[in-house]
Amino acid sequence: MDFNKDELVKRIDDDSFITEVAEKFFRYYDKNKNSIIEKNELIRTMKDISRTFYGCEPEASAIETQFEKLDKDKSKGIDFNEFKSFIRNYIKMLIEF
Repeated sequence: MDFNKDELVKRIDDDSFITEVAEKFFRYYDKNKNSIIEKNELIRTMKDISRTFYGCEPEASAIETQFEKLDKDKSKGIDFNEFKSFIRNYIKMLIEF
């Protein structure tokens, strides 16, 4: 999925856009297709997104912190709504970067 910063700025408040982006990433990174993004899948997600947009990888502690923050129900996995929140926040960071 290709993004440009101008498009992201225009569409950050468009919930249908955020849902579409989150669904595509969720399907791609949910490798075992259990409808949950597990920690190892989040690690890959964050590394891929960070490499693509920032040219570097996040630190392990940042991934751990992000997982704990996202897993609001403490289920040891991130459901779609939790993941959607993650994607919205990541896009906001991209806009500011």
